[in-house]
Amino acid sequence: MLLFDFDGVMADSLQIYTDICTRAARCQGYQGNLPANPFAELEHVTFEALAETLGLCPAGFAADATKLLEERSDTAPAFASIIDTLKNISTEIPVGILSASPKGFIERFLTANDITDCISVLLSRSEPGTKAEKIMLLRREGHFRPIALVGDGVSDVKAAATAGIASIGVTWGWQSPEKLLSQGATFMAGSPDEIQAIAMQLWSHTG
Repeated sequence: MLLFDFDGVMADSLQIYTDICTRAARCQGYQGNLPANPFAELEHVTFEALAETLGLCPAGFAADATKLLEERSDTAPAFASIIDTLKNISTEIPVGILSASPKGFIERFLTANDITDCISVLLSRSEPGTKAEKIMLLRREGHFRPIALVGDGVSDVKAAATAGIASIGVTWGWQSPEKLLSQGATFMAGSPDEIQAIAMQLWSHTG
């Protein structure tokens, strides 16, 4: 199975998240301004991690941000050609999503882009555990064999390493390619087509 982070890899959702995090911070009494990309330097790309950098209650901020996100009716746009890539990969390799986003937000995107049937596993913030723990659970259950996690954050790179699988960083996400490489990304993809090429190479060696 090839696992994908959602935001910053499949969905171009940074502006949506910046907006709802700004509003959630205001709900928590924060008076400052968030940067255009408040996630760029985080160790973990989560609501809770952002709240800690702002000096806010992680649980309260995450609850407010999740509620605001679930109340939105819009869908994040897909990055160019990622939908075709997901469709192509899913004909050869099971595809899963591993994300800290709410499940409903992800499901709207899948429905809008007609790729719900391409996704074999959807693990969101609704399921307990870290990303590494969820990957290891998939391995123990034995229904799928995770081969790599495609992500745009250092937390994705570290989760993959902890779980004993490869990481494929992308150059168009929320954190810089240099940051991902400095944390040990196994591969870097400059386009969705490159993700597919790397995935097929890895899959052919798992036989």
